[in-house]
Amino acid sequence: MKGCLDIFIKSSTFFASYIVFQVIIGNLIWGEPPLSNEKQFKDMTKVERLEVSQYHEKFKISYLISGFISLPLSAISTHLIFRNRTKN
Repeated sequence: MKGCLDIFIKSSTFFASYIVFQVIIGNLIWGEPPLSNEKQFKDMTKVERLEVSQYHEKFKISYLISGFISLPLSAISTHLIFRNRTKN
C-alpha cells in the first residue's frame, strides 16, 4: 500500500508543478490582446476579426510551447523534491 501511495504523491506533485510552470511560462510568452477583443464579434470589421483570430492562434501556440518547456522543469523539480540523500 505504501508503494502505491508513494507513486500517487509523486505523480500528483509532478502534475501540479507542470501546471504551475505551464501557466507561468504561458503568461510570460503570450502578448497583449488586441483592442478589438472587447467588442462583440458581430460588431467587428474584417480587419479586427483577423486580428483577434491571429491573437487566438498566438495564444494557442504559446501555451503549446510553454507545455514543452515546463515538462522537463517539472520532472527535474519532482526529482529534486523526492531524491534520496545519503546521510554522512
